Amino acid sequence: MFKTDSFESHLSATIVAYPLGAPSDAADDIINNSAREARQHSLKGGNRVIAIGEAAREAAASQREQAVADSIRNALADQRLKLAYQSIASLDGDARQFYDVLVRMIDESGNEWLARDFLPVARKHGLMQSIDSFVLGRTLQMLDKRGPDKASTTFMVRIDEETLIEGDRYLGEIDRLVQAH
Repeated sequence: MFKTDSFESHLSATIVAYPLGAPSDAADDIINNSAREARQHSLKGGNRVIAIGEAAREAAASQREQAVADSIRNALADQRLKLAYQSIASLDGDARQFYDVLVRMIDESGNEWLARDFLPVARKHGLMQSIDSFVLGRTLQMLDKRGPDKASTTFMVRIDEETLIEGDRYLGEIDRLVQAH
């Protein structure tokens, strides 16, 4: 804000950055897109810095993915994964109890994430063995709680391909978890 005895003026700035990505970005397109974005954001009050273009979108997507991966690591460390057990009913009158085991993540803000929203990132960042071990361990705990009903209870747990590739190593983990229960 600029102010004198007889005049007052407010100034705001909108800066549009267009990180150059592909060499095919035409100069006219860059200038036109930057001008359009600057006008749109200045109408929202200005005082903004905006990065536009494909390289900026890719960088933002990478930052979002890294934040999700960090949230998954924190959830594992802080025991903020939880399981949901979906009952599967037998239409043939089978008395056994079947459950599909579903994993959920609780983020730092207390929001619950479905597996489809965080497992692809976990897979990409090599976190599936840790998640699979958590799921298997918690499922075995639940089976222990079933007491006399555990003989007629079946939990269906999906193990990721990445975990199964490490078969011998993961078999040791499975043995450790079973022995603990």
